Amino acid sequence: AITTFLRYSEQDEYFEAVYGNGDITRHALTQLAVFSSERETSTVRSGLQYVNMYVNAPILKNMTLIDTPGLNSLNDDHTEQAMNVYKAADDGIWIFNFGKIGTSSEMTELKKLLKLQLHPLGVINMIDLSDSDDLTDLYSLTKQKLEGAVRDVIGVSALEAIDAIADQDDELLQLSNINVLKNNLASIQVDPSKRYISLTPAFEALRES
Repeated sequence: AITTFLRYSEQDEYFEAVYGNGDITRHALTQLAVFSSERETSTVRSGLQYVNMYVNAPILKNMTLIDTPGLNSLNDDHTEQAMNVYKAADDGIWIFNFGKIGTSSEMTELKKLLKLQLHPLGVINMIDLSDSDDLTDLYSLTKQKLEGAVRDVIGVSALEAIDAIADQDDELLQLSNINVLKNNLASIQVDPSKRYISLTPAFEALRES
């Protein structure tokens, strides 16, 4: 229910709640749901602008990942939060649920991203629900259905990845496809063209003024 910036921390893991009046409070990660879940009605969310979450994840050394509320949410505040982030982002990832890909509302919002010069990577989560280990046809059909709204499609199972890491199960980790997603993220952080594309409209507007 709140925009969350995932940032690197070499030691302590915690999060900051940042309020519109300038106040910043620090909390243990175990308290995150109180601040970020729509199911919570705590007064601590009153005036909350966004959350900075600091975790010891090496991939965050050179990039900040931003988790936004869904763009196709029925909550106007969620949509506004997400759009504000995408206007400033270098790149985007759109996460689909397996078996529910490319709804009309999703297509509407994806087309808005194209107007912002963002061509996101499409990620299908929960591929462990598939009856087949070969998802080539699913990826192909998904790309056709999305009509170029995403630049590519990959599938992952976050659940299998979590279990594989906990159990140190390399075979299950490979099945989860999570490393394919990590490699895609790594390629983004070394590709300056993404930033150039996102900044060009701003430079053009400045030049014209």
